[in-house]
Amino acid sequence: MRSISFLTFLSLWSYTSLGLADDQAKKESMQVTAKRIKQGSSKALLDERRSSSEVKDVISSEQISKSGDSDAGSAMRRVTGLTLIGGKSVYVRGLGERYSATTLNGLNVPSPDPARRQVQFDLFPAEVLESIVVQKSYSPDLPGEFGGGAALLRTKSIPTRFEARVSLGTGYTTDKVNSYEHSKTDWLGMDDGSRSLPTGLKGQSLTQTSGLSGEQREALSEAFPRTYSVREESAPINRNFSAAIGDRIPIGSTPLGYSVGLTYGDEWNRYDRIQNEYTSDLNTVVKGKRGDVSEREIKLGAIGVLSANIGSNQLRALMGVLRKTTDAVDVSDSFNLNTTANNVRSTRLQWQERDLMLRQLFGEHSLTEDGSVSLSWRLGLNTTRRDIPDQRSYGYNDRGDSLVHDQSDISRLRRKWFDNEEDMQEGQIDLKVNAFTGDDHQVDVKTGLLAMKRERKSGAREFFFTPAALGSPAAALGDRPLEEIYTPANIRYNDAQGQGFLVAEEVTLPSDTYEADQDLQGVYAMVQYKYIDGIEVTTGVRRELSRQNVDSIDSFDSRDPYKKAELQSNAVLPVLNATWAFASSQQLRFAYSRTVARPDFRELSVSSYFDYERGIDIKGNPDLDFSQIDNYDLRWELYQDNDDYVSFGLFYKNINRPIEQIPASNDGANTSAITYTNADRARNSGFEVETSQRSGYFTWGGNYSRMFSDITAPSGDNSIRYTNTNRPMQGSAPYVVNVNTGVRVDSTGSEANLVYNRVGERIMEAGIVVGTNAVPDVKDVPLDSVDLVLSQALEGNTSLRFRARNLLGQDVEYKVGDRLVYKRTQDPSYAVSISSTF
Repeated sequence: MRSISFLTFLSLWSYTSLGLADDQAKKESMQVTAKRIKQGSSKALLDERRSSSEVKDVISSEQISKSGDSDAGSAMRRVTGLTLIGGKSVYVRGLGERYSATTLNGLNVPSPDPARRQVQFDLFPAEVLESIVVQKSYSPDLPGEFGGGAALLRTKSIPTRFEARVSLGTGYTTDKVNSYEHSKTDWLGMDDGSRSLPTGLKGQSLTQTSGLSGEQREALSEAFPRTYSVREESAPINRNFSAAIGDRIPIGSTPLGYSVGLTYGDEWNRYDRIQNEYTSDLNTVVKGKRGDVSEREIKLGAIGVLSANIGSNQLRALMGVLRKTTDAVDVSDSFNLNTTANNVRSTRLQWQERDLMLRQLFGEHSLTEDGSVSLSWRLGLNTTRRDIPDQRSYGYNDRGDSLVHDQSDISRLRRKWFDNEEDMQEGQIDLKVNAFTGDDHQVDVKTGLLAMKRERKSGAREFFFTPAALGSPAAALGDRPLEEIYTPANIRYNDAQGQGFLVAEEVTLPSDTYEADQDLQGVYAMVQYKYIDGIEVTTGVRRELSRQNVDSIDSFDSRDPYKKAELQSNAVLPVLNATWAFASSQQLRFAYSRTVARPDFRELSVSSYFDYERGIDIKGNPDLDFSQIDNYDLRWELYQDNDDYVSFGLFYKNINRPIEQIPASNDGANTSAITYTNADRARNSGFEVETSQRSGYFTWGGNYSRMFSDITAPSGDNSIRYTNTNRPMQGSAPYVVNVNTGVRVDSTGSEANLVYNRVGERIMEAGIVVGTNAVPDVKDVPLDSVDLVLSQALEGNTSLRFRARNLLGQDVEYKVGDRLVYKRTQDPSYAVSISSTF
């Protein structure tokens, strides 16, 4: 309730402040707006990097266009010291996603994926972004959950005059893909209801104790849609579309502006996947999968911005929806040497919708004629949702001469519905005062308040068709397609005998559902001192009070099943940033700060979650504590002519109680399940080198980051014992390399850019000792990524672009020692697009 009251206060304040106006304030207001519009250019962002009191790296919309990146995630891997995990999550300086904050236009963004703390950057199409700023040294006006850095995303600004742009693109994959019967609206990334839970099961359980008659159980079992069979077909042509329009319209003395952007994409991909599990001595594969996954990704986004300048007051509102749907068909052959069961050909159909709904309101107000006192505020109500309706999985047992669906536990038909929704209400207010301005000195004071409330509800329902008490399907029926097995004629229940044949039964566990919330209040104050001879010092402190609650049920603890995780933190976060411009083109930066990293809701919940991207179970730990980080930075920067620059930086981080991913199994080198734990301490340090150079037609640049980290294992008889007590932090890469080179001929409008990326070997899951078995660390294999972008200007503000990604086609691999535990193939992809600006 406190956060809601705070939001109400801000809204009322903005309404009463609209009466402040004078001509001088109008001029200042227009100047601020012009500065915002320029932020998308490479030059403006380089100026921001140079003049900022913090250590920053920047990516402009121009740079994103040159590299051919389609979303924020793929663009951010070009930043010094950043690594991209799974195309969605970003690690800064080798630290996991939990150590990075993300804001969109200054407001926090929740994650739609319950297994990840960080919002997935592939949700943000490049077309809607004006810039990405990665801030690596902390400032008190940012969220306190800041370890490796903060990704500050900014949507495109309203243009100064009428502007419109349209782009069409297509691409292809040489593979065939697996598919199945789709709904009529799948091309929009929206299910038309055909995957919805049967109406009769809404509010009604389907267990043996639910009191339903045999006739009712038969009717509900028959209500499940019968779409199972997979067919192989040539991959459809990929297609992409984006459009934007904007203008600034003077209406009397009140300039009004608008901007609307739309984006759509429909792309297909297919990759092979291998998973292995070994005995503790790594000599024998005891379980594994071999198969392929066909994925269809559908992007749909729309963002609209309205602005108004009323005297000295600027108001801006943003509304938008960003949606990304993945339709996956997973067909694999699995084996298990520890059972007498035959190998199984398994199939999984999964439709996953992820969307982010944005509602943001901003205000900026000059409270004095000379602009020495200003106030700004931001309101946000952002909602994320992840929905997986009617996930279907089933298997056919390999009997040597035939594949038979025999109702064994490993091959039975399962139907699951998952939903996860999170609301984030946030309000921020900042007051900035120019306390003193003299001939040689300037002192600015900034202070602010923050209130945020997060609420998440996550649930699931699962059903399987029970082993037939009246006998398994006959071979003549069991080797038929599932559409011919699970027919109303075959689904029946005998009340007198209490036996069923192909009848659905609900197996939802109480732990499949949990609720969580977080209340956070923050206050900060900072002082910025500037001396004319090139010295700038910013110091301040932030205090955050956070309370997280997670209510879940442990289905396997009969004595105490109800688990309530409550984590409270009272963090006081001091900051010191200093810059010395000791020459006209050179400057030296130093920064110190203390920040925190809190576990996410899913990590505190005992509820299990299956990550189909990796094929592993994830379980939380309600005993997790938050981490505290001390950050140190030192960087030298040289700014040359033509916007060329060189920088060299050192960093060091000391982390108390770092959170690590570890295996959750008790049977040796079994990597099919993970959980989380707090280690004692960790250290992360390294250096970064970056340059960007231009010579005539040619441009070249790149960056290299070398990182060192080590972790101190917990001590005590009841502590987890790590297999490798002297190792880097989980997820930390020893190095990251980015190289880009390009050529542009202005007279012909031709441009070519080649981009290279490589990330060093990382520990993906830290190994632990279980009994007498030492579970080794799971590590990834470094791979080289090369992308090529060619563009040609045509007549009439039209341009043609060709993009080739992952030209080397290297595969993603995880290993235990020299033993392969996971592999995913990656083929090159090609796309061409044409765009026009009006």
